[in-house]
Amino acid sequence: MLHEKDIQGQLQRATALSMIINSITLWNTKYLPKTVEKLKEKEGVDESLLKHVSPLGWEHINFIGQYDFDDSSDYNLIDNMRTFREIL
Repeated sequence: MLHEKDIQGQLQRATALSMIINSITLWNTKYLPKTVEKLKEKEGVDESLLKHVSPLGWEHINFIGQYDFDDSSDYNLIDNMRTFREIL
Protein backbone atom coordinates (compact mmCIF):
# COMPACT_ATOMS: atom_id res chain seq x y z
CA MET A 1 0.00 0.00 0.00
CA LEU A 2 1.32 3.42 -0.90
CA HIS A 3 1.25 5.96 1.91
CA GLU A 4 2.49 8.89 -0.13
CA LYS A 5 0.00 11.74 -0.44
CA ASP A 6 1.21 13.28 -3.67
CA ILE A 7 1.57 11.63 -7.06
CA GLN A 8 5.33 12.32 -7.21
CA GLY A 9 5.92 10.47 -3.93
CA GLN A 10 3.76 7.57 -5.12
CA LEU A 11 5.70 7.34 -8.39
CA GLN A 12 9.04 7.39 -6.57
CA ARG A 13 7.95 4.66 -4.18
CA ALA A 14 6.54 2.52 -7.01
CA THR A 15 9.72 2.99 -9.04
CA ALA A 16 11.88 2.00 -6.08
CA LEU A 17 9.78 -1.13 -5.55
CA SER A 18 10.12 -2.03 -9.23
CA MET A 19 13.90 -1.59 -9.02
CA ILE A 20 14.07 -3.87 -5.97
CA ILE A 21 11.96 -6.57 -7.62
CA ASN A 22 14.00 -6.34 -10.84
CA SER A 23 17.27 -6.56 -8.89
CA ILE A 24 16.11 -9.65 -7.01
CA THR A 25 14.93 -11.28 -10.25
CA LEU A 26 18.26 -10.53 -11.96
CA TRP A 27 20.23 -11.92 -9.00
CA ASN A 28 18.09 -15.06 -8.92
CA THR A 29 18.38 -15.53 -12.69
CA LYS A 30 22.16 -15.28 -12.47
CA TYR A 31 22.52 -17.61 -9.48
CA LEU A 32 19.85 -20.27 -10.16
CA PRO A 33 21.94 -22.24 -12.70
CA LYS A 34 24.93 -22.25 -10.33
CA THR A 35 22.69 -23.33 -7.45
CA VAL A 36 21.31 -26.24 -9.46
CA GLU A 37 24.85 -27.19 -10.49
CA LYS A 38 25.97 -27.17 -6.85
CA LEU A 39 22.97 -29.25 -5.74
CA LYS A 40 23.63 -31.80 -8.48
CA GLU A 41 27.19 -32.20 -7.19
CA LYS A 42 26.06 -32.78 -3.60
CA GLU A 43 22.83 -34.71 -3.65
CA GLY A 44 21.25 -34.82 -7.06
CA VAL A 45 18.29 -32.96 -8.43
CA ASP A 46 14.98 -34.21 -9.77
CA GLU A 47 15.19 -32.72 -13.28
CA SER A 48 11.39 -32.80 -13.68
CA LEU A 49 11.06 -30.24 -10.88
CA LEU A 50 13.33 -27.66 -12.53
CA LYS A 51 10.59 -26.52 -14.91
CA HIS A 52 8.69 -25.27 -11.85
CA VAL A 53 11.55 -23.07 -10.59
CA SER A 54 11.19 -19.34 -11.19
CA PRO A 55 13.57 -16.42 -10.55
CA LEU A 56 10.62 -14.31 -9.40
CA GLY A 57 10.60 -15.57 -5.80
CA TRP A 58 12.04 -13.61 -2.90
CA GLU A 59 11.32 -15.71 0.16
CA HIS A 60 15.08 -15.89 0.76
CA ILE A 61 15.41 -12.10 0.94
CA ASN A 62 15.39 -10.40 4.34
CA PHE A 63 13.49 -7.15 3.83
CA ILE A 64 13.80 -6.23 7.50
CA GLY A 65 17.34 -5.71 8.63
CA GLN A 66 20.59 -3.93 7.98
CA TYR A 67 22.40 -4.05 4.69
CA ASP A 68 25.97 -3.25 3.72
CA PHE A 69 26.36 -1.83 0.23
CA ASP A 70 30.05 -1.03 0.69
CA ASP A 71 31.86 -1.86 -2.54
CA SER A 72 35.16 -2.17 -0.71
CA SER A 73 33.99 -5.36 1.04
CA ASP A 74 36.32 -8.26 0.40
CA TYR A 75 34.10 -10.95 -1.12
CA ASN A 76 35.41 -14.28 -2.23
CA LEU A 77 34.47 -14.17 -5.93
CA ILE A 78 34.73 -17.05 -8.37
CA ASP A 79 33.94 -16.19 -12.00
CA ASN A 80 32.68 -12.79 -10.76
CA MET A 81 30.08 -14.49 -8.57
CA ARG A 82 29.92 -14.70 -4.79
CA THR A 83 30.55 -18.13 -3.35
CA PHE A 84 27.77 -20.17 -1.78
CA ARG A 85 27.35 -20.60 1.94
CA GLU A 86 27.21 -24.14 3.21
CA ILE A 87 23.69 -24.93 4.41
CA LEU A 88 23.16 -27.85 6.74
